[in-house]
Amino acid sequence: MVGAPERLVFEGDPILDPPLEQDRDSRRPIAVDGDTLDTLKACPPLTIAETARLRELKAKAAYQLAGDAARARTDFINEHAERLAKRTGVSMQAARQTIVCLCEGVLLPDVELPFDDETFARCTVSDVLADPDRFDGATLADPLEGAAYGVGKAKIMRRT
Repeated sequence: MVGAPERLVFEGDPILDPPLEQDRDSRRPIAVDGDTLDTLKACPPLTIAETARLRELKAKAAYQLAGDAARARTDFINEHAERLAKRTGVSMQAARQTIVCLCEGVLLPDVELPFDDETFARCTVSDVLADPDRFDGATLADPLEGAAYGVGKAKIMRRT
């Protein structure tokens, strides 16, 4: 099950509020004989003009959302930096930089990881790096999204 509507996964039944309901019989698939679908023919790559138009539409949408996105990012950084500074005793400036890196996909040593197993509660990236065998195979929520988005979204895996 996915915890947010922008990330659709079709493994479970939908949660519908009345008066909406789903008729399973009308949605049952019907297998028919036929050729294999050539997806490149059915859904050809975008042309140069279509790619340019898509880029333009994305840029316009990003521009329209830029103010809200910047405010949300600033709020997120401030909220998480404050907690990090209190927990670790680092300056707010250092805490903010750590959270900015987190937003960019870089997990610095002081970041607390939201493990699914309570045994690993409050463990940080530094703890994982210090004893990777202990954490090998452990699952956790997405470090950026947090447990509110759902557990089991990430896993610690070691390379040989």
